[in-house]
Amino acid sequence: MTIPLIRVRMKTPKVRRECAGYEANISLLKDRPCGRLLPANSFASPESLGSPKTCLTALPVHLEATQRQALQYFVTRAARQLFGHYSADLYEKLLFQVLNQQEVVLHACLAVSFMHRAHTLRRPKAGGASPCELVGVVPHERQALQHYVHAVSSLRILINHSNYRLDTSTVHIVLLVCLLCVHFSLLRGSETEAFTHLEKGLAVIFGLSRPYAPTSGKRFRPLTLSTTPTKTLELLLQEFVRLDGEFAAYATREPYLCPELDPDYFGDMGPARMRFRTLAEASIVLDTISNSVARHHGALLRYTTSHVDGLGTGFEDEAHRDAYIRASSRSVKHAMLTHAQERTSKALSAWSSALEALTYDGTGRLEYMKLRLQFFNTWFLNSTYNDSSEEVTDIFETTFDEVVHLAERYLLAHGKIGDEAVLFDPSPAAIPALFIVGMKCRSSSVRRKAITLLRNTTLQEGLWHGPPLAAFAEQVAEIEELRARRLNPLLSGLGTGTNELRCCDVPKGARYSDVVYVLDDGVADQQGGRLVCARIDRDRDYEDGGDGGNGEGVIVEQYHPNMSQKGIRTRGGRISCQ
Repeated sequence: MTIPLIRVRMKTPKVRRECAGYEANISLLKDRPCGRLLPANSFASPESLGSPKTCLTALPVHLEATQRQALQYFVTRAARQLFGHYSADLYEKLLFQVLNQQEVVLHACLAVSFMHRAHTLRRPKAGGASPCELVGVVPHERQALQHYVHAVSSLRILINHSNYRLDTSTVHIVLLVCLLCVHFSLLRGSETEAFTHLEKGLAVIFGLSRPYAPTSGKRFRPLTLSTTPTKTLELLLQEFVRLDGEFAAYATREPYLCPELDPDYFGDMGPARMRFRTLAEASIVLDTISNSVARHHGALLRYTTSHVDGLGTGFEDEAHRDAYIRASSRSVKHAMLTHAQERTSKALSAWSSALEALTYDGTGRLEYMKLRLQFFNTWFLNSTYNDSSEEVTDIFETTFDEVVHLAERYLLAHGKIGDEAVLFDPSPAAIPALFIVGMKCRSSSVRRKAITLLRNTTLQEGLWHGPPLAAFAEQVAEIEELRARRLNPLLSGLGTGTNELRCCDVPKGARYSDVVYVLDDGVADQQGGRLVCARIDRDRDYEDGGDGGNGEGVIVEQYHPNMSQKGIRTRGGRISCQ
C-alpha cells in the first residue's frame, strides 16, 4: 500500500528586507566596534576537534561574565536543541570557530543563546514561569539583538573584505552564520527574516558573485549529498537542503536546491532496494525524497498558475485566486509530473521498508519516531496533491489514528533534554503531522484529538506553531461538520457530545480541499479574519454561491468566523493548507 502525504503552507505579510539586519542602522550600536575579524584560513580543521568541555575552558578572555554564561548555555543546552542528534560534528566545528576567535561566529552564537533563553522563559510551562524568570526576558532579548546586529555587520565586512571572492574557509563561516541567523529569526518569531538569511546562504551555495539573488539566472542548483557526511561543507549542505525544503512549503515554491544522492550509494541494487546503516543515513535519504516531492508539487502549482493567469479570469482578491489555483491544480494532468509522482511513490515505499529493517539502540527511539512522522508528512502529500477527490483521504482513517498516537508519544518523549524543557526544534515532524490530521481527517474523535494536541503543545518546530494552527484547523472542522449536517438532515443530531461524525457521514459537498485564512490590512484583531475555502464539485451546477464561472468544477466560498479569540495572530497575512 502506498502512503500519502500533504502539503501545508503558512504565509506572513511581506516586510521590508532591511528588517533582517543586513542593512539595519541600529543607533544603540552605532558607536560600538564590530569586533576583530581573523583571516578566513583560521577555520579549525576537523582533525583538531575537541570536546565541549575543552571548548568551555578555552573561551576568549575578553568576554564579559554574562557573555561567558551565555556561551556556556549555548554549548550545553541551546546548540543541542538547534543542531540535534544528527549534527554533532557540525556543532563541534562551530564551537571551534569561537575558539579561533572568529567573532562573527561568536556574536551569532551569543545572539542565538540569549534569544533561546528568552524564548524558553517566555513560553508557558507546567506551574507557570516565576516573576523573576519573566523579568529576565527583555534583557535577554535586548542583548540578543545587539549580538545579532554585530554578527550581521561583521558578516558583511567579511564578505566585503573578500571582494565577493569567497574561498572555502570563508564559505564555511558565511554558511554557519547564516544558519545561526535563521535559527535566531525563528526563535524571535520572524519567518520573513529567517527566509532572508536562508536566501543569503543559498546564494553562496549557488556560487553567485554577490549573495543577494539565489535564483538569478538559474532555477535550481543541483547538489550531490553524501549519506555519511564528514566534511564541514557536506554537513552544512545537509542543513540547508532541509531548510530549503521546509521554506519551500512555507512559500509554496519549488526548492532552490536539487539534491541527489551519490551515484555510488545504491550501487547495482537500485533505489528500490535501499539499505540503511544508521538513522542519520535514513534521514538524509528522506530529505532527498521530500525535496523531490516538494519540487513536483511546486512545479504543478506553477504550471496551473500560468494557465489560470493566461485565461485572464478576474478574482475578488489574491486569497480567492490562491485558493482557486490550489484546488484547480488537483485536477491538472501532466505526463511528466504523473511519472515523477509514481517514481517518488516507489522511493517512499522502498524507504519505509528499509527503515523497518534497520536495527537501532535505545538512544535512537526519539529519532526513529521523528522519521516516521516526517515520512507520513511526505507520503501524504505525494499521494494527494494531484487527486481531485477529497474522499480519497478516507482511506487514511486508520493511519490518521496511528499518527495521532505516535505524535502524542513523540511530544511526551521530546519533553526534556536533561532538566531543560525542549521548546524549539528546527526539524518539523509532529506538528505538521497533527495539522494534516486536523485538516483532512473527517472522523470527529480523531480530528478533535489532533487539534487538542496542537493547541496544548508548547513545542515550536521550525516554522510550525501549534496553537495558531489548532485555531485554524478547528474553524475548518466546525464549518465542514455544520455543512455536513445541513446537507444531510439525518446527521442533525451528530457531531456533538458522544455522537461523533464518521468520515462516511461527511458528503463531498461538505469537504474543502484548500482553505486560506486571511486577516486583511486594517482589520482589528478582535474582528477576526475570514476563511476562503475551495472545493471541487463536478456533479451539480453552481447556483449556491459557486465560483461564478471562474472554472469548471471549482467552487470558492468565504466565511467570516471570529478566530481572534482562538489564537490566530497575523497582520495582513494568510495561513493556508493544501
